[in-house]
Amino acid sequence: LLLTALAVCSAACSVAPVEPPASSEVQPKPAGLDLDAMDPNAAPGDDFYRYANGRWLDTATIPQSGGAYGTATDLIRKARRSLILTIREAVAAEYPAGSPHQKIGDLFIAYVDMDTRNALGMRPIQSEFEKIDRIASRDDVAWYLGDARRRGLPIPIEVNVHPDAGNSDYYALYATQAGLGLPDRDYYLRDDPASIEVRDDYERYIAAMLTMAGHEDPESGAALVLAFETRLAEQHLPREESRDWSAHYKRVETDQLDELMPAFNWTLFLDAMGAAEVQSVNLTAADYFPALDNIFATTDIATIRTWAKWSALNRRAVRLDERVDRVNFDFYGRKLEGALEQRPRDWRALMVIDNFLPDLVGRIYVERHFSPEARSHVETIVRNVVLAYDASLRELDWMREETRAEAVDKLATFTAKIGYPDVWQDYREVTIRRDDLYGNLERLATAYFDRNIARVGKRVDPREWILGPHVADMSFDPLRYEVLLPAAFLQAPIFSLNVDDAVNYGAIGTMVAYQIGDGFTKDGTAIDGDGKLRDWWTDEDHAEFERRTERLVQQFDVFEIFNDERYDKAFMLSDVVSDVGALNIALKAYRLSLNGAEPPVIDNLTGVQRVLLGYAQSRKSKEREEAIRTTMATLPYVPYEYQVNGVVRNLPEFYEAFAVQEGDALYLPPEERVRIW
Repeated sequence: LLLTALAVCSAACSVAPVEPPASSEVQPKPAGLDLDAMDPNAAPGDDFYRYANGRWLDTATIPQSGGAYGTATDLIRKARRSLILTIREAVAAEYPAGSPHQKIGDLFIAYVDMDTRNALGMRPIQSEFEKIDRIASRDDVAWYLGDARRRGLPIPIEVNVHPDAGNSDYYALYATQAGLGLPDRDYYLRDDPASIEVRDDYERYIAAMLTMAGHEDPESGAALVLAFETRLAEQHLPREESRDWSAHYKRVETDQLDELMPAFNWTLFLDAMGAAEVQSVNLTAADYFPALDNIFATTDIATIRTWAKWSALNRRAVRLDERVDRVNFDFYGRKLEGALEQRPRDWRALMVIDNFLPDLVGRIYVERHFSPEARSHVETIVRNVVLAYDASLRELDWMREETRAEAVDKLATFTAKIGYPDVWQDYREVTIRRDDLYGNLERLATAYFDRNIARVGKRVDPREWILGPHVADMSFDPLRYEVLLPAAFLQAPIFSLNVDDAVNYGAIGTMVAYQIGDGFTKDGTAIDGDGKLRDWWTDEDHAEFERRTERLVQQFDVFEIFNDERYDKAFMLSDVVSDVGALNIALKAYRLSLNGAEPPVIDNLTGVQRVLLGYAQSRKSKEREEAIRTTMATLPYVPYEYQVNGVVRNLPEFYEAFAVQEGDALYLPPEERVRIW
């Protein structure tokens, strides 16, 4: 069943676009658009997003258990419905101990069996509290934090294993800023009424959790926790700076870490994590660490113990009893996301299995829902997107030759992993019991961390996947310059083997082009084709790119959502900058796929119209205001209606395809339209 992962060719690998397999069909395939979702009364030149999705927007409702509903959430729902059926089969039958179905079924039962969880109450976490109570010195703090990180608990230093920024062929240990219970530093530091209200609610939430944990003075404890996290937040990089991690990257030999943080015992910290043999650590947000050292040195041990108990309880809340789980949801789900009720328990159980046993459920999903033919067809789309990028880079009029040559060379290294991995994890070392949810998840987290630590200093495995194939999402690794497209993400309307390719290019084609473009912008300008940290753009090209970006930022002044001064518009719009280039490339790739033939007219829509509509419908979404604000506060995100309308108005094809004219709301004079790629 398994195929080798795609290594995408550059123009040097191929001189012509890859044609789809010959078909015996006389009639074209269906368009693949949701025609019922469209609003024929909306003028595409005034509001293209509504034209593509208007009737759906008028009738769709956001589930009470969520903050948003749309294409992305629908993909997740479809995948989970299928997986829940699979899991129920595993639960209903008897499987040998240690088999994949036994592990999946017993972990599911352990989660949904709330009677057992309620009977246990807070007992599962008591051993954690006892460990924390034994912290009596600064050295104890370092040892406990290392041990806690190994077992999956949040600490003020996030530690992970990734390809080395100095040599991306090998794995390295990374450490960066962490330790916050709120989504971003700005929640702690802004003084607008909404931020103050969130902090007040957060402090009450901490006090409620500490009360259930038996803390002697929950209100005072909550104040200490909030004050400690605020000190951490003050030292965190702002989110727009943290994206440029290459500017804040520092490789430090382990024997020099104590010089950087003399109040913190790195030797004990690394030893407790099982990383005593590691020779160096790559620090991102490097200036955070001396500041953190001062925080550790000037914070009394009792406060650190209180914070550690709170942090452990907050992370473990969803695996304890119903009372603790509900209080956790009331803050994070209801307050921050706007959800009105929790998702069904079996869905939440599946989310846990997603996170902890991804390859086991993923393999079953692939066998039932993703064919080798589908994988091959996505490979074809990706190849044509790469060819379109290559052609565009070679003819780009604003990029200097030295930068262009580097970009073309880097493009040749791009890789796409499609559908499913070629090697599967089996988790044979972990025991799963149906009466021990808390222990199951701690054992799984520890095994995962130990597996990662063991890779430090070894060659990167090109077959590695960081998402399960059943996950309806995608990921991008800027160091490896590769995109990962799981099978559950490659479902309609993102991709379908059974529809005309125009919509596929508008949806998955644009998304792949977006990720490829990230290799030339954002962090990508500081990472060369060998995966090494090196700014390969000329100063002139940086300046020109910034000028074009600023023109896009100015265009978005017409959209009301950005009247809120709490948000950094340029940071949010970096997402749109990438999409403008990506949709242009997807159109080029679609034309390449036709190999000179005229595209069919389907449902009275031309090929270009279907590409653009496929793009818009792949981004249909309804969101609660709380969810929008939380996402915008933490990510470079623009609500999709503004993103779609703001992108298409910069493409000449949009004007031609939909007869957009001066006087239409989205009309831009040709000289004001921005071309990126």
